[in-house]
Amino acid sequence: MINKKIGPTAVLSLVSWSALVPILPFFALSFYFEGEDAIAFSLRHMTLSSILSLAYLAFAATLIGYTLWGKLLSALPTHTVAPLTLLVPVVGLTTAWVILGEALTFLQVIGALVVMGGLLINVFGLKLWNAMMHIKTRS
Repeated sequence: MINKKIGPTAVLSLVSWSALVPILPFFALSFYFEGEDAIAFSLRHMTLSSILSLAYLAFAATLIGYTLWGKLLSALPTHTVAPLTLLVPVVGLTTAWVILGEALTFLQVIGALVVMGGLLINVFGLKLWNAMMHIKTRS
């Protein structure tokens, strides 16, 4: 909604500056719920894997992902772009399966197929229906 309200803007700048907002509240919540010892322990025991994970989440997932998302929202109607948010868990499961070699459960595969089917119907359903009706009336 904010992307639509503010109009044309540099989306990367918007995402970058807005990413500064939650730092203090999240740190305060972490301090309150986890405590100083847990925070100190996690900082002392950071591994290359955790540093790379943070870099991926900060840059690829957040800056690039939200920038592209903002550009999509500013270029297309919201009702066209919004259903694509349903792809987030499907992409996450698929990425974990392909890159990390994680095994997917039967229910996860079925859930992903249901989501993909729903999106296909949402995005292409009317076009497919009209095409089927056109074929039916010609025969």
